[in-house]
Amino acid sequence: MKSTIILMMFCASAYIITSCQTKPVESATLPEPVVLPMEMTYKGQVALGDNNNVKTVMEFNKRLSGLNTDVGDLLADTVSFNFADGMQFLNLTRDSALVLIRDYIGGMNEVKVTFTKAIPIDNVDMKHEWVLSWTDEYYTYKDGKKEHTYLHETVRMKDGKIREAFQYSRKEPAASK
Repeated sequence: MKSTIILMMFCASAYIITSCQTKPVESATLPEPVVLPMEMTYKGQVALGDNNNVKTVMEFNKRLSGLNTDVGDLLADTVSFNFADGMQFLNLTRDSALVLIRDYIGGMNEVKVTFTKAIPIDNVDMKHEWVLSWTDEYYTYKDGKKEHTYLHETVRMKDGKIREAFQYSRKEPAASK
């Protein structure tokens, strides 16, 4: 009986020791370099970025969805907006950007932003941090007008704050008759 207990303890110890060992990490194979058929004007090596930047962009949109324009803590000292309709506001001070945001949101009764996906990307060589996001957005204006659009935004971050935004949109397809 004693030998059976000792054997069981030995087997249990051996099982615990072998199951807790770290498995050797397989070496990652790097993809083979690809020669692209065209040159890009925005040079630099791209890498996955910091998810805290995604958090900042999402917080910005969450507040605006709640008609809360208190977003100054999320903006850099200087901000540029490039909207999907072609309108641009370049190198605004934070205070001027907040006036623009307040005027826009002030014309709304409701804003609903749903994120499809957001990815942080860095241009390592240029030291630029970006967030690429895809959203589904609904707006109800104070005059009763309703709008629905799908947006893709590329937001450049600086020191964890929104510095610059580029917006691209696709409207909902027209209803077929």
